[in-house]
Amino acid sequence: MFIVPVETVLRVLPFVLCILVGGYRTLQQQMTPDELLVFLYLINFVVQPAVMIPQLVAGYRQTSASLDRIAELLNEPEERTGGETGTRDGHPLVLDRVRFSYDGVSAALEDVSQTFESGKIYAIVGESGSGKSTLFKLLTGLYDYDEGAILLYGQYLKALSLEAIRSRFSVVPQEPYLFPASIEDNIRIARPGATPEEVRDAARRANAHEFIMQLPDGYGTKVSDGGASLSGGQRQRIALARAILKDAPIFLLDEAASALDNESEMKLYQALSDLAAAGRTVIIIAHRLKICEMADEVMVMKKGRKMAGGSHRELLAEVAEYARMHGLREAAAPLEPAAPDKGRAE
Repeated sequence: MFIVPVETVLRVLPFVLCILVGGYRTLQQQMTPDELLVFLYLINFVVQPAVMIPQLVAGYRQTSASLDRIAELLNEPEERTGGETGTRDGHPLVLDRVRFSYDGVSAALEDVSQTFESGKIYAIVGESGSGKSTLFKLLTGLYDYDEGAILLYGQYLKALSLEAIRSRFSVVPQEPYLFPASIEDNIRIARPGATPEEVRDAARRANAHEFIMQLPDGYGTKVSDGGASLSGGQRQRIALARAILKDAPIFLLDEAASALDNESEMKLYQALSDLAAAGRTVIIIAHRLKICEMADEVMVMKKGRKMAGGSHRELLAEVAEYARMHGLREAAAPLEPAAPDKGRAE
């Protein structure tokens, strides 16, 4: 923040001093005007290198920070390699007294058990920090659990290769990332060999086809890095289309409806119902009430533990904490319809 003022002082002050001192000496006839002009010209060769010093210092600090970040990335442990390819027998997912800690001391997850079956929708609810997102990271192999067991189609997760694990999940993150490419290519990333018809079918099922066709070049429209040229709801629908195109047996959605208006949200839930009817397992981290009402089972998390599980009606009647969360969300202001998508992609 001090670079610009320091640069200004180093650039201006020498000339001001030279003009003041040289002008005085010229008036006193101690030097001629020609000598003053020559001196002003020559001092420029001293000032310019001095002005570069603050920029060099700033550049050094930026480079040092970048080097620290590169070193941090290089020191990250490599993901494990090898493992079995897996089967499709048994329940899609079984968690048996799972424990996990980021620092090896305090548990982010403790004694979590749950069975997820095919053809059902599961909602995971809980306050921030209750372990919902951590659970998703364990399921996709980003971290290894410390104790207990996670079984994917009857096989221990740690015995499977990461490729086998991740091939069985279609993930829609809360903040989806889009690459600086066409919308069609962003969807096709999930399955590079997909045909244009398959891409469009996935977009229709994700309620994305209509707004995509309103963009200047349709599916060929280029998006900016990260998808900043699209609205949050548009990015989420493209991410959902990407997940549908992959067509994995298990869908993980992290707050997938957080940027959707009421109409789009209802269409999303219809798409999820269709996925479950087709035999897929749908697991959603949910803050919206509607998904809890339509889910076959709601899993309530608190401080890293599974506090309760059951249907929405059962939990309302039997679990005071869930009823309290439900009441708080019902009391919140109703969701305003979002403005129509205007196709802001460049």
